[in-house]
Amino acid sequence: MLKILSWRALYHFYCLCKRLGFRGKTVFYFAYGGNLSSQVLTQRRMQISSQQEFALPNYKLSFCHEIPFENAAMASILPAQGEFAYGMLFEISKIDQLRMDYFEGFIFIKRYKKVFLKSEGGLSFYFYQSNRVNMNRWPPKAHVDKILSGYETISLVTEKYKNELRNISTVPELKPSIPPYFLIRKYPHSSSRIYPFLVKYDLLCAKLYVHWLRKLSIFEG
Repeated sequence: MLKILSWRALYHFYCLCKRLGFRGKTVFYFAYGGNLSSQVLTQRRMQISSQQEFALPNYKLSFCHEIPFENAAMASILPAQGEFAYGMLFEISKIDQLRMDYFEGFIFIKRYKKVFLKSEGGLSFYFYQSNRVNMNRWPPKAHVDKILSGYETISLVTEKYKNELRNISTVPELKPSIPPYFLIRKYPHSSSRIYPFLVKYDLLCAKLYVHWLRKLSIFEG
């Protein structure tokens, strides 16, 4: 619980810093999933200095990032020789990079990790990659739709690729997983006396995280 409370408190501190005019140097962030949607970026109050289409070589899009809902997963990208992960390179301020860390569950919760690379042209950039890979899950349809919406502005993405994504299997509805494996990675046996308590605790943390994630646009950027 302390992790969730700290996560929210420090996020609002960075939002306050942004409102006071602190920006820092700009960095390049490679977005490939839901953040391709202009609606998502607007809700998160991310200010984009510049943007460019980008195809990251030897990686592929994969819906393998485990979330605390039955059979559901969000997007990540995985190494894949000869393939491409499509997205956008967004130039954002350092303060927005720190804010983005919270939306992606990087700080405290550690559900994603940061990967830093350089393009063939020498441009340094970073992206988020899942720390919770599960290849036996499927994405919610709304998540796929956000990515497809973002692909409409990326000429590098072919119609064939978009059609394959449209036909991917999706989760019909989101139901909380029991146990959720959210903050707790390893549970005792279900016969243990503390097992029910740990499940309730982890469910509460997951619910708070999802609820607050939807409310984190309190401060205007």
